[in-house]
Amino acid sequence: MGALISKGPKDPTKVKLSSNLMKKIDEVFARMDKDGSKEVDTAEAANMFTKGFGAIATKKFFDDIDKDGDKNIQYDEFVFYFKRVMATGAYSDKDVIEELDGLLTTGEVCGFQTVDEPGSTKKVNPKKAM
Repeated sequence: MGALISKGPKDPTKVKLSSNLMKKIDEVFARMDKDGSKEVDTAEAANMFTKGFGAIATKKFFDDIDKDGDKNIQYDEFVFYFKRVMATGAYSDKDVIEELDGLLTTGEVCGFQTVDEPGSTKKVNPKKAM
């Protein structure tokens, strides 16, 4: 079983992701980033979601992850999203890796709780958290 973060939310800028989780995050990002630009646009993301709700899933995905609002998800934003997920204390590495494996194999979207959900007053720059 993966290691759990202590109970209660943490500052996502201080979260360290395990090497196993980083490998899986890298794998998912690389699969989405078809052109190798180190950013994922809406078309690339939509191609990943194959469960019949591509447009809705893509919008939710960008709302959750594209914090600078440029309509592209940079690698730093993608990694920081998972720091926000792990900062909740609600998931183990194993939980997140299993969900990401599901995304890779079935195209099913993951729905994680994060520390600073949209609408939160706390804004964190993902590049400073790397």
